[in-house]
Amino acid sequence: MRVLLPALLLLAAASVTAQPADLDRQIAALDHDLGRVEADLASVRADLARIRADEAALDDERARFQAQIRDYRADTYAYHGQADRVRRMYDALSRYGGSDADRRAYDDARFALEDEAERLEGEAQMLNDWTAEIDAGYRAHADRVREVAAQGQRLTAQRSALANERQTLAERRARLAARR
Repeated sequence: MRVLLPALLLLAAASVTAQPADLDRQIAALDHDLGRVEADLASVRADLARIRADEAALDDERARFQAQIRDYRADTYAYHGQADRVRRMYDALSRYGGSDADRRAYDDARFALEDEAERLEGEAQMLNDWTAEIDAGYRAHADRVREVAAQGQRLTAQRSALANERQTLAERRARLAARR
């Protein structure tokens, strides 16, 4: 925009005394610039579409992780419940008698259930960490969206300025042609 503004001012100054051929060249130059800005805007729109697709993929992945976390937490709760039940059975065996082999079997079952509950809690924590990474990805995407949107706004303003200048030159060209 900084480069175009002086060029636009020069074109405007030159167009005051310009001949139709000069105005035609200036209009052609503006048309070329407008085409370039339109191409840049199309690129920005494509970038935004890709970013939106990435966000949709992040949404899907995050939802999948959240579902797995809920499943792991439910399983962890169930395993802890089973471990408590086995512990109560072990306590009952200890109080009311029972063989050492039976108590060891209950102990082994309880430890296995508690180990599985811990493993699932670790899996859930890992998924929480991944979800935090996804959230960081969301923040990065939001920054990228803001950046691309600002670029789009700048290009839209530039396109508008070029279109206005082109229209002004075309009107001058028409007036010059009408005088001749």
